Amino acid sequence: MKKKISDFKSGLELIIQKAKWQSIINKIIVNDLFYILITSGAFRMAYYFCLLNTSGYPDSNTYLNYNANILQGHVDILRTPVYPYFLRLIKLFGEGNLIQNVVLVQSIISFLAIIIFYKIVNKVFINRAVTVIASFIYGIMPSFVNFDKCILTESLSISASILFLYFIVSYLKKPNMLKAILFTLYVFVMIMLRPSFIILLPIITALWMLRIIFYKTDWKNCLSGLVASFFCVLLLLGYSNLNYINNGCNCISIVSNINQIDIIINAEMYLYGNDPEISTTIKSNLTEKQIFNDDIKSILLSKYSPERIANFIKNCIINQPTIYIFQAVKEIYYLSLTTTSVDYANKKMGYLGTFAILFSRLISLPFLVIYILLVLDFIFFLVSYIKSKRVLWFKIILWSFVTFYLFTVIVGAQAEYHRLFVPAVPGILILLFSYFDMIFYSLDKVKINDYLKRS
Repeated sequence: MKKKISDFKSGLELIIQKAKWQSIINKIIVNDLFYILITSGAFRMAYYFCLLNTSGYPDSNTYLNYNANILQGHVDILRTPVYPYFLRLIKLFGEGNLIQNVVLVQSIISFLAIIIFYKIVNKVFINRAVTVIASFIYGIMPSFVNFDKCILTESLSISASILFLYFIVSYLKKPNMLKAILFTLYVFVMIMLRPSFIILLPIITALWMLRIIFYKTDWKNCLSGLVASFFCVLLLLGYSNLNYINNGCNCISIVSNINQIDIIINAEMYLYGNDPEISTTIKSNLTEKQIFNDDIKSILLSKYSPERIANFIKNCIINQPTIYIFQAVKEIYYLSLTTTSVDYANKKMGYLGTFAILFSRLISLPFLVIYILLVLDFIFFLVSYIKSKRVLWFKIILWSFVTFYLFTVIVGAQAEYHRLFVPAVPGILILLFSYFDMIFYSLDKVKINDYLKRS
């Protein structure tokens, strides 16, 4: 009798366990994310098959040959440590297949970022179709996917941007002290991955300050965020000091100065600096204007200290701000004639390579549309505050991220704007589809005020 009861219980437990697994499987199958991942994964595999692992870019070599040991107080003058240490971590699993393993890990991280992107838009958007379409487009966008095959920071930077936006949404939905601290410290990690992310620090600091003003009940969380922001500033100052001790460069990275040298040479601003010796060196070695004046930069870096070059660049800009602004405006105009389409991974020969090129041009956003979208969005959340006194926190932070990142790219680089801007493109997708979401929602129900409450 006892045996029968025991068998009955075991059978019942098996049935319950089986039912639980079936319930879980059913939930997965009917979930939109499941189909987004399946279809995006299929597109990605087809696109990857047309591309080659690519590690031949000059930037790639500086990451692969990174030798600084930050634990011993050594830092590299060009590269911040996160991506080089990511490469070193992968190298532990086999140096012979390093490039292949890096590509594999980047592809996995990039694929998992689709889940995070879906969770963001699912929290922000109302219309199910808009959520699915936006997530699918993010999942297959060639300008994102191709960097998985490159030894460059772009692949991780795109995923890092998505995680940053998720932290914003998560905090705004359910604020707490731990999120405020971790969210802010994560910004420091992003800067160490890609120095251009430094624009996020003033944005997140402004968020905590404004939230204290507008939401006095949230002051403890925001104060924790402010303290974490101050700690990030101290860490950055400490890193810059290490760079000065090691390399004579009191900054996070010398890359920005190297880019500025090209800008002042091509705009002939080098003639208006306060260091005649550097001006003469440039003039005597300048044969023709090029986008990248590598030979002249090598001569300058070998003859003069990084601090002296930095001061020279600063004085050239101060003495001729009109020319500098004109150069930036000119680049903004030229960008408006192009799209965000960018593909750096080498392609296979023949039909596969042709398919990869065509596919990379298929899904992209014109920069002119981005400019218009940013202007409209600014007007939208400004009018919203004036009329209803409602602060659209997520929209404001998203707009600030994209706008200031674009500004940093245009002002801080001499070329390759499409590649440098790509980490902010997911933010543009969210901004764009937020308007589709609003339109579809308002067609069914004229409840814009209700919609804005979710922002």
